[in-house]
Amino acid sequence: MMKIIGITGLPGSGKGELVKVAREMKLSVISMGDQLKREAMKHGIMEKDIMNFAYEIRKKYGSHIVAKLVIESALNQGLDMFVVDGLRSIEELNYFKSFSNIKLIAVLSPPLVRFERLKARGRQDDPRNLEEFFKRDEKEISLGICRLILYADHFLLNDSTLEDFREKCKIKLKEVIKELG
Repeated sequence: MMKIIGITGLPGSGKGELVKVAREMKLSVISMGDQLKREAMKHGIMEKDIMNFAYEIRKKYGSHIVAKLVIESALNQGLDMFVVDGLRSIEELNYFKSFSNIKLIAVLSPPLVRFERLKARGRQDDPRNLEEFFKRDEKEISLGICRLILYADHFLLNDSTLEDFREKCKIKLKEVIKELG
């Protein structure tokens, strides 16, 4: 049975930093967002339209479709333990549970801190103002992310320095790896 460390959290919470720490610890990582982008590119979807595509593909094939793509990727790579970044719904979590022992880490951060981080990172789909920020959060929430966060096995609060958060990440990942056996 596969062993998975799942990561969830709203945009700008610090999931990407947790993933960097996981990679530094030599853990394999599969990004749900990257899987979704690959699928979108197959359909000629531009990056700025990814969120709409994410909603549509889940509507058409089920809320677990991106999780299915991740499992296919893990099997193709021969992975028995890995980190999966970007879970959005209970359906995805349940899909992973049918193939693995999974422990879910929710990364939490205050909304205005998340907004400032998103503005600073400057991705094409990042919000430019608070109205766009809250609309984006609403889309994420509509996919079920808040309900998923409530089901997390572990929580990481990201509300201080980067150095402090990175240390919390290392400690938490070691703890979860030990739990998974």
